[in-house]
Amino acid sequence: MRRARLTDPWPLNDVVRSGEPAFYTSQAAFLRQYPDLAELVAASTATAAAFLPLVAQGRPIGAMALIYAGRRTFSTEDRTLLTALTSAIAQSLQRAIMVDQSREIAAGLQSAMLPRRLPVLRGGSLAVRYRTARVGTWIGGDWYDAVALAEDAVGVAIGDVQGHDTEAAAIMGQLRIAMTAYAAEGHSAASVLARASAFLADLPADRFATCLYAQVALATGETWLVNAGHLPPLVRRADGTVLRLDLPTGLPLGLPADWGAGGYPASVFRLDHGDSLLLYTDGLVERPGEDLERGLARLAEVFAAGPAQLPALADHVRDTLGERLEAEDDAALLLLHRD
Repeated sequence: MRRARLTDPWPLNDVVRSGEPAFYTSQAAFLRQYPDLAELVAASTATAAAFLPLVAQGRPIGAMALIYAGRRTFSTEDRTLLTALTSAIAQSLQRAIMVDQSREIAAGLQSAMLPRRLPVLRGGSLAVRYRTARVGTWIGGDWYDAVALAEDAVGVAIGDVQGHDTEAAAIMGQLRIAMTAYAAEGHSAASVLARASAFLADLPADRFATCLYAQVALATGETWLVNAGHLPPLVRRADGTVLRLDLPTGLPLGLPADWGAGGYPASVFRLDHGDSLLLYTDGLVERPGEDLERGLARLAEVFAAGPAQLPALADHVRDTLGERLEAEDDAALLLLHRD
């Protein structure tokens, strides 16, 4: 096997260019057409070969070679069967190519909606990782964000818009930008989520989103956390122990305001020197048919066993929990470390 230009005199190239199949029932007949391949043929036990173009919607997109030992003829029925076979293969191949192209477009849209860079912090550091779904052309509404609020302070968020389509990704981008604006204006953590919920409810898309938002004063470690129907954050202490912060939870963003009279209660936690805060989406912990608590426990174990350096720790969590090939959902994680 080697790469070749389409203009090179090889049988597969010829049938791609012509769009017509070629059948050979002896080595002598084949070598009359391709004498340069005599050395290759001499080492072969082939007695016949069929070179078949893969044509989809009138356009050749590949070719297939069938080499036989013992065959001496191709009947009319044989040729009809092979033509039908290659037609089916070509259509399947074209669908696979279109799926790949659609996935690339969806992934590009999704990537464009996420922040291009993270703020550089004094007294802390950030790491984020994102793994896209591996099922069809699904595109999710998972997002993360981080915004510098003031000297030595940062706001971090992670969330998930309902649905797996381009509208979910588009809404995710709008919601993320709106939350960044509310945070930068200096609103409290609870107010940021309340305003974000009202913003999402006013959009015509009729979607909701879960979200976890935290404001961290890196100088003191004081952290205000607000949860809108999202999974609980984890904290890894400097000694390697992992805590799960079970916070009071408000309604997901975008639901009618009168459904949640309690709003979004803020919880206060102190992030000590050397601690790391982990925010994540459900694609990192959920598995079909498995209890969520088991997934959360697995995440805590992986988080505790990871390396000390933040980028390596982020890679460890993503790669360890994202290795299953049947993943049907996006997964995002954000790590904030206090120096």
